[in-house]
Amino acid sequence: MCCVGGMCLILLSLFFIPDPAAGISPVHSTFASTMFQGDIGVDRHADVRWIGLIFALLQTIFFVSVLFLGTRQRGLFSQLFTVGGLVYAGTFIALVVAHWVYATTDAQDIVWGFPLSTAIMMYGIVGVPVFFSAVYYAKFDDWVMKPDDLQRINDLAERKRQAQAEESH
Repeated sequence: MCCVGGMCLILLSLFFIPDPAAGISPVHSTFASTMFQGDIGVDRHADVRWIGLIFALLQTIFFVSVLFLGTRQRGLFSQLFTVGGLVYAGTFIALVVAHWVYATTDAQDIVWGFPLSTAIMMYGIVGVPVFFSAVYYAKFDDWVMKPDDLQRINDLAERKRQAQAEESH
């Protein structure tokens, strides 16, 4: 619950952060009626970059916590999802740091055809949740809803149907 509260506080704080002086783009010298131009954006994003990182980390904690709540298995599950959550959080941190380095230096690192920060987004931020989904899918019958649980639900549903049928007669 505190993750959700923290995310709400971060969203509210964005309304009270003053706009930087360079935040409003001047008119472009050639295309004055159609295009604005801005600076490189580092100064404009210096404050909100870290707020975005904290927000992403809170989302990660919330995501992993909800997965924990949906299961009754601990032990191996806890270890897998804790490691997965740490990798996910580390991937967000690496993304923000790589973007900051890319924006403030002349770094032109290309990884598998993309700039480093884009590669982290494509292969890390997108790929890590696939791990969670695969583990959750593979272990659903053991960790979330065991076959005897399904049988209990079916028995309860059948009893309710029979009770409704008896009431209607």
